[in-house]
Amino acid sequence: MLYEECYKRNIGLFTEAEQNKLKEAKIVVAGVGGVGGIEVATLAKMGVCNFVIFDPGEFDPPDMNRQLAATVSNMEKNKALATKQMLLEINPFAKVEALSYAPDSDEELDDLLKNATIAIDAIDYIGFDYKVRFAQAVRRAGIYNFTAPIVGMTTSVFIFDPKGMTLEEFYLASKDKKEWNAYKIPLDKVMYQGSATHLTQDFGR
Repeated sequence: MLYEECYKRNIGLFTEAEQNKLKEAKIVVAGVGGVGGIEVATLAKMGVCNFVIFDPGEFDPPDMNRQLAATVSNMEKNKALATKQMLLEINPFAKVEALSYAPDSDEELDDLLKNATIAIDAIDYIGFDYKVRFAQAVRRAGIYNFTAPIVGMTTSVFIFDPKGMTLEEFYLASKDKKEWNAYKIPLDKVMYQGSATHLTQDFGR
């Protein structure tokens, strides 16, 4: 089995040079549940081969309606370790470093992000302090941070430039770090306020 054979139908969507960039890219993903799981699977299908993923959670039955690796055989298994096996089945050329915990030190986060191409924040709303810590590590690495929070049946995609607005500034968080653990992200910063109105107008046409 050859890489070029498996992903030759990507050519046209991507050039051969762009496909090779996907092959060589290193993607660091924090959280592989409902959002992160489908994202890493899609990237693996596209031919991305280098992943660092971490998630301290375990799959349980309520995850099965939306989390890709939440299968019967993966119940009570760590999400990152189970997702690693899924990625290796999807992309036989993949190299996956999977951690069953959330790195707790800036040094370890910096090490994981070393030479990364992009980072994906798929961390749940609960635990805003950790989202900020991860975002700050991504900024130190000088790479883009992608996040796609879900509200109901919709999502928005935010891309944080390492030289632009910080995640905590965007979400209007207090400058007092002690308040971050209990901070709740305002929904109007996650989803466009007029989306429901526009949706109703579109269906009415």
